[in-house]
Amino acid sequence: MKAISNTTAPCALLVVSLIGCGRVEEPEPVASESTPILFTHVHVLPMTADETNSDAALVLPDHDVLVEDGIITAVAEAGRVEVPDDAVVIDATGKFLLPGLVDMHVHFIDRRELVMYVAHGVTTVRNMGDFPDQDMDPASWAAHTYYESTPDVRDKVGSGEWLGPDMYLAGHLLDGPEATLPGGSLPIASLEAVAAAVEAEHDRGYDYIKVYDNLPPEFFWRVLEVAESLDMAVVGHAPLALSLSDILGSGMASNEHLTMFRSDPEAIVAMLDEIGPLTADSEIWNCPTLIGLSHAVDPASDEFEAFFAEPEWAYLDPATKQFVRSYLETAYYGVFPGDYLEIFFVPILAALIEAEARVIVGTDAPVAALPGVGMHQELELLVAAGMTAHEALRAATGDAALALDRADTFGTVEVGKRADLVLLGADPIADITNTRTIEGVMLRGRWMPRAELDALLAEPEP
Repeated sequence: MKAISNTTAPCALLVVSLIGCGRVEEPEPVASESTPILFTHVHVLPMTADETNSDAALVLPDHDVLVEDGIITAVAEAGRVEVPDDAVVIDATGKFLLPGLVDMHVHFIDRRELVMYVAHGVTTVRNMGDFPDQDMDPASWAAHTYYESTPDVRDKVGSGEWLGPDMYLAGHLLDGPEATLPGGSLPIASLEAVAAAVEAEHDRGYDYIKVYDNLPPEFFWRVLEVAESLDMAVVGHAPLALSLSDILGSGMASNEHLTMFRSDPEAIVAMLDEIGPLTADSEIWNCPTLIGLSHAVDPASDEFEAFFAEPEWAYLDPATKQFVRSYLETAYYGVFPGDYLEIFFVPILAALIEAEARVIVGTDAPVAALPGVGMHQELELLVAAGMTAHEALRAATGDAALALDRADTFGTVEVGKRADLVLLGADPIADITNTRTIEGVMLRGRWMPRAELDALLAEPEP
């Protein structure tokens, strides 16, 4: 066995700013990806417990966790794991180990986002909408990207060519004849064209069909019918022409930004006592993206400028920052006016939490939040809205895997699960802001201590 200590870099909070921490030393690798790794004397947050109806422990104190070939092969009290002779032992005494975080709502634009997610403990993302191909619309968002489609990105990550989180993909934003976002959402001209549009998404290799604001009701029902025949779940914005009861009874897998409550906001707020139980009974997953909605503010405000003054923008291409600024100044603020957050979305989310409706964690990065950074901000907002810290963490780990139909693969710290792990320097259940104290990340069995994560962030090109 080879033992190493796990030291914390001087600026090992949520992310190490290039400006704030100066030059980062390139670390020596501690092991190859095939080398067994043992985390010893660590407090494990397995994320298997449901606080309302489970006897499972929230925390397993002073445990050892063994990883071999990218899989967790042992979780036991410290000293009770048989350690392979060639294992690297990481002394994690007093640290906290939890599953990798899952951002269930991103829009991939910039390759540099990939490293940002990993460095912030996000080991899986769900990309919630690709952009129209440039030959569909010369003014499309595709002009701002560095790839042809997100299936291409997923292939590069899967092959190991690019370092990044696992990716699950929704397709284009299927919209009505009048696109909500010209050049962004994909207009469908007629009811007869719906089947071909859905089948094209399937053939491109997407995992989900995404629907959007201006889709007429008859188009929406046809999308669901065709998607079901292709064994594809439907996710996205609840079309504005449909009622809350329509959406709750539709079989949509997840609703983004709480859009299913936008068709009649005043009526919805008036029935807060009812919408929680109704939503919980429907079993739809709700992805609030509060941090993204918090950036839907007046472009002339100090709050707007404060977002673009965040130091982590230095990790992204300047063109990405300019694109996001342009998008927030126009489309996003028009769809989600800032006062909706406090008077509308937060009270609705609180009602969903109280009723134990299904909630997952998403950020809308980078179009309305910083990649990776936004995940920790979103967790804090969920706790402020009424979740316990453990409930918020479970929403970002085990529940996310369940929503992705991958609960047998990742999302918990259990034997047989993929080794996507985050090592924290402080207890996130005691204080949710402690998710920012990342001391290392394991991605599919590859261990990256803080110094290596900092070096990856510091590279001018990923």
